[in-house]
Amino acid sequence: MYNENILNSINKQLKKRIALCALLYIAILGLLIYSTITRKEWFSYIFAILLLFSIIFTLGMFVSPIYSYKKFLLNMLYGKNRTMHGVFKGFIDSPAKREGVIFIPYYINIGDVDEEEDDRLLYYDANLELPDWKEGDKLSVTSHDRSTLKWEYIS
Repeated sequence: MYNENILNSINKQLKKRIALCALLYIAILGLLIYSTITRKEWFSYIFAILLLFSIIFTLGMFVSPIYSYKKFLLNMLYGKNRTMHGVFKGFIDSPAKREGVIFIPYYINIGDVDEEEDDRLLYYDANLELPDWKEGDKLSVTSHDRSTLKWEYIS
């Protein structure tokens, strides 16, 4: 599911977004410096507020989600993983956001199917196509911090 190519793609996308944001900041900063040199005080206020707003907005909307996904991928590829075998019990309807990444939660039962205490809540990356698991399918799931790294059917 995850490999170095996806990580490289995310790195390129992150660099491109940072570069575009930097161009915007430089343009607004140039206008701020020009308005300060020409002593147009109200222009300076407007451009200072615009610069601050654009930094907060662009970092929050364009850079932060990609950076969060990059951290997630690094953990998935190089972090400590755990494999468990169990029976698929179903997806939860509402997506969950964990550490800036959106997931689809699901339950897998690793013991007695009738015992709720044997159910484990795991998360499947919402950016990937959902598998066509049916309730009762026997799965082997490798996860990192409850996030699914890879899976396979068990016969």
